Amino acid sequence: MSKTEGKGRFNRPWASSKGKGLWMSIVLRPNVPFDTITKFNLFMALGIRDAIQQFSEKRVTVKWPNDIYIDGKKVCGFLTEMVANSDGIEAVICGIGINMNQSQADFTGELIEKATSIRINSNDIINRYYFLQALVKHIEYRYNQFISEPFSTIREEYIDASNIWNKELKFTENGNQFLGKALDIDNDGVLIVIDNENQQHKLISADIEF
Repeated sequence: MSKTEGKGRFNRPWASSKGKGLWMSIVLRPNVPFDTITKFNLFMALGIRDAIQQFSEKRVTVKWPNDIYIDGKKVCGFLTEMVANSDGIEAVICGIGINMNQSQADFTGELIEKATSIRINSNDIINRYYFLQALVKHIEYRYNQFISEPFSTIREEYIDASNIWNKELKFTENGNQFLGKALDIDNDGVLIVIDNENQQHKLISADIEF
C-alpha cells in the first residue's frame, strides 16, 4: 500500500513508500461530552505507542500531542478530526501513518536525521498483518479507557512516556511561535509550558519542534 495525498497536522503533505508502512483511518463513535474529546489524542498515543513497543527493541516515546518516536526519531504520526452537530459528537476519525519496513537507505535529505522505522529498531522485517492485529488490540484497550476513565488515571504513565521534558522546544500555537520548556501535563491533558520570557502558557493543541 502506498499513499500520495496524505495530510498531516496543519495540512502538511506527506507521501509513503509502497509496501513499507501502514496507513489507515479508524472511525470511532464515542458517546462523550465535547469537552472530553481533547484528551482523545493522549489515550490514542499510548495505544499506538504500546503496539509499536511490542515490535521495537528500543524504547518508544510520545511527543505531545500526536507523534511517536523511537531513539529520537519520528516513526509515527496521527491526525484526529471530529464530526459533530448541535446534538453532539457524531464520529471521531483518527488517521494513522506508521513507518514499518523502511531501511535507513529509504530516508534521504533531512529525513535521515528525523525519521525512522520499526524495522530499523528491531533488525527484522515486520509482518504488517501481525502488527495490525496488535495495533487494533492496543487501540481498543486505550479507547475503552478513554470512554470509562478520566485522563488522570493515565497521566503519570503518559508523562513517563513523553520525550519533551528537560529540553528547549519551539512551540507554534495559532500561528504564534515561542521558545520554552514543557513543565507538566495537568489532569485535563493540558500541556503547561514556560517561555524564555518566564511567561506560562497552557496549551490544548500546538506544534512542538525539538
